[in-house]
Amino acid sequence: MMPGSDNATPPQPPLAEGGLARLQQEPATPSCHLCGAELDPVDGGGDLLTVSSDCRPGPRGLRLAFCRSCGTLQKPVDDDWRRDVAAIYDGYDIYHQSGGVEQAVFATGDAPAARSERLIDCLAARFPLASRGRMLDVGCGNGALLRAFARRYRSWTLCGTELDDRHRDEVLAIDGVETMHCGPPAQLAGRFDLVTMVHVLEHVIDPVPFLRSLAPRLDGGLLVEVPDHARNPFDLLIADHCTHFTARSLVETARRAGYLATSVATDWIAKELSLVVSVASAEGVVEQTQEEAGTPEVVARQLRWLSSLAAWATDQVERTDAGLFGTSIAATWLAATLDDRVGFYVDEDPSRAGRPFRGRPVLHPRDVPEGATVLVIQPPDLAGPIAARLNYTPPPK
Repeated sequence: MMPGSDNATPPQPPLAEGGLARLQQEPATPSCHLCGAELDPVDGGGDLLTVSSDCRPGPRGLRLAFCRSCGTLQKPVDDDWRRDVAAIYDGYDIYHQSGGVEQAVFATGDAPAARSERLIDCLAARFPLASRGRMLDVGCGNGALLRAFARRYRSWTLCGTELDDRHRDEVLAIDGVETMHCGPPAQLAGRFDLVTMVHVLEHVIDPVPFLRSLAPRLDGGLLVEVPDHARNPFDLLIADHCTHFTARSLVETARRAGYLATSVATDWIAKELSLVVSVASAEGVVEQTQEEAGTPEVVARQLRWLSSLAAWATDQVERTDAGLFGTSIAATWLAATLDDRVGFYVDEDPSRAGRPFRGRPVLHPRDVPEGATVLVIQPPDLAGPIAARLNYTPPPK
């Protein structure tokens, strides 16, 4: 799961078969992650810094490519990418901004809620679950989704998988958890009525074989949650996200793996895609109604906006001691771009306000000094309402 008020972080290390060993052993000839065809590089990102999904600055030089055949937007997986990503996962620190507590999400008109609780609420409303069953969370991290699920479905048996055992004791302490497996989920025995994969697939080098490997474990539905870069250009900057999905390419990935989509939503969690698939039946797939996000023209526009945002923020901090709204991907990227010329951060998440971030204080909006300049570093359609509500400075459109 991704950390942060801009919902563009993650969250978990990649769960490709064989874990980090595959990053080091596979040949370094970049090809499409979905269909294996050749890639065409995207111009315009070479001067942009990247950021890790656990909100740390990454190397300069964003590299993106489109598949010549299926059109999927992705990072070329070569030796440089593998080296950078291996370094990220070697020191991965999930939700460090809040001491390991999952970030809050803010639905319109609602009080903040943990992302996992919101996701389970949406899933249950669309696909009611039985009172008993078995659930597997692939890429469970420190157990945030399992913990939220256990509170709601007390008679279910729960399992989690991860690449390593750093959170094993924490996960096994959750009510209802019977197994914490370290390694590929295909190695697990038994079958599950629900399998969840939240902010995992965008990290996986070979998403189609990985999804296919889960089918023998599945007796019910599979929930896949990934970032929606159509609504959040900051997702492009995340160094360890190797595939940038649209609703269309996500459904196509599932189809290639032998699944049928029953629902794909953009409104369960802001700036994210929520896909539910089955190996048995398909009804009412929701098509992407916005301009298709995975086109070169749209991505070029997103990269130009990111560059203009960096220039605008540089001008702002040169004129005043500005603060940044948020403590996640967008704020991390911009702070690094500004060489940390940031006076403070602002976050509505109560688990983050009051803690330091990148050596600066994190204030709740009610504690921001009157007259202070706060830059809202969010996509324009989200930044405008936030800035208007809190009387902060929105970014350029």
